[in-house]
Amino acid sequence: MRTGPAQKYMTGFVLTIALVMGSLWSLNAVVDPLWYFKGNQVTGENIVLNERYAKVNRFVRDDTDYDCLIFGSSRMTLFDPTAVKGHTCFNLAVSAGTIDDHLAIARYVKDRGADPDLLIVAAEEFNFLTPIDQSAPMPRFIEAGSLPPAHYLTYTSFSSLSMSIKTLRGQHPVPRYYDDHLMPRVIDGTPHYNPSKVADRAIKASTGWTMTPERADRYAEMKTLFPDADYVVIVPPLSPWLFKTRVIDAPGGLDLYLEAMATVRASADRFFDFATENDLTIDPRNTYDGSHFFPPVLDAVAYTIANDRISNGFGARMTAQMSTDEHKAHYPLDLAAIESEWDYAIAVDDDPEKDELLAGDGPSDPSLTAATNRVPEPGDLLPPTGNAFR
Repeated sequence: MRTGPAQKYMTGFVLTIALVMGSLWSLNAVVDPLWYFKGNQVTGENIVLNERYAKVNRFVRDDTDYDCLIFGSSRMTLFDPTAVKGHTCFNLAVSAGTIDDHLAIARYVKDRGADPDLLIVAAEEFNFLTPIDQSAPMPRFIEAGSLPPAHYLTYTSFSSLSMSIKTLRGQHPVPRYYDDHLMPRVIDGTPHYNPSKVADRAIKASTGWTMTPERADRYAEMKTLFPDADYVVIVPPLSPWLFKTRVIDAPGGLDLYLEAMATVRASADRFFDFATENDLTIDPRNTYDGSHFFPPVLDAVAYTIANDRISNGFGARMTAQMSTDEHKAHYPLDLAAIESEWDYAIAVDDDPEKDELLAGDGPSDPSLTAATNRVPEPGDLLPPTGNAFR
């Protein structure tokens, strides 16, 4: 039977489409920007694109029996889940993550069998600012409570191709990424924080914010979702300069912030505040922007959670019974003293050795933090005599 021109044309057209779609799928699958398989198998660096989609997708497809879940914003994405010794944790922290995001993701993973013994949730000041300065869309499959779209549908799209190209080009939107095990990393050579260069921008950004404690009630809903879990709420480290512009200088300021935190404390089984003034948060070399601290600092947070003890003054444990005045006593209220540190911050920025002190994932001194020993012993990371990173 002879094949007519029209049939030949259609056959060629179909084969061309199949070739294009197959090529699209193959490239996207090997780069895997949304973690359907094993992440980026080309360079091993998975840039931050759509963490809500990628992390939940990875969790759904992972048959590991996780007994610990971690929720927070981008500050907590740098938290190494393997540093919480005695538990198998999955880090579900996402960029611009709010308590509403945490609840949506928590409900989704609970419906798919998540039943953690340990629940770690970050309580962060932007959740109590109006208008809230964090926003990012939630994937439709999470909102609908359905399974993620099949990989052959997602990875034959040009939107996935765009993500793959950005990944291969190393077009990092932020100075951090995930390795091929979904572990957090900071880009090598990332400069540390200098308050003198960002203060004006931070002050302008705070214009129009009002501190409102009403949303603090949402944190009790996390405990309701997982009533049998040890519910640990933490305030992640925050530079005192940034704390000043985002909390103290906001209308309502510290008093309303502490009112919100009192509500959060009442819902938690354990509550640790690492945004208090201490040697680690006041040294700008421990963070690249005052908000995101390098992984070795967060390893110390993990140590405190795992061992239920404060190490060398880093952070403070708060109870539901504490008054707001008792909580306030841990914060940097001596603003003049904070401002006196600016000269130090500027001097650090001019120090040619600063990149050797804290570049990429942190200091190179293995006595401070070593890849083979992610959780340091008390005194290794935080010596009583001063800041380990100075």
